[in-house]
Amino acid sequence: MSQSEKELITDLKKCDFTEINDYYKKKSEERKAMTKEEKLVLKAENERRTKEYGICILDGHREKIGNFRIEPPGLFRGRGEHPKMGLLKARVMSEDVIINCSRGSKIPQPPPGHAWKEVRHDNTVSWLANWTENIQVRQENERLYKVICGLRKTKFKKNCLRVSPSTSC
Repeated sequence: MSQSEKELITDLKKCDFTEINDYYKKKSEERKAMTKEEKLVLKAENERRTKEYGICILDGHREKIGNFRIEPPGLFRGRGEHPKMGLLKARVMSEDVIINCSRGSKIPQPPPGHAWKEVRHDNTVSWLANWTENIQVRQENERLYKVICGLRKTKFKKNCLRVSPSTSC
């Protein structure tokens, strides 16, 4: 909450959240009431997006990207008793996102009417997208860390086996 909101709202117990609760219950019922055909259409759209954005090529290998979606706006939960729990996460717009891809690759299109903050071609970093989120005010990014570690581990094990079968990696 902003400072003016904190002055206005002093006790959350006095707030009425039934409208918000009813809205989410209605959305849940709508999802449950979807026909099989509607669910298949949604599934096909998700698969199309995963094929388009969920795979990258790293050193000639096709690798799955763990998470290529940015969290939607909502209440920040944190872990445990986080001091910023309950703060509102703002929507991350495409103008806040830096895209990192190799030269000559297909750059993903931003939503209509928007543009990326920047498009880089930096092969010295292990992230594909980078943005600043408003709660922790730190850089968030979608990393290829697990993929890179897996490739390094695989290559390292092969090298260990060539050098000395008794050496453990």
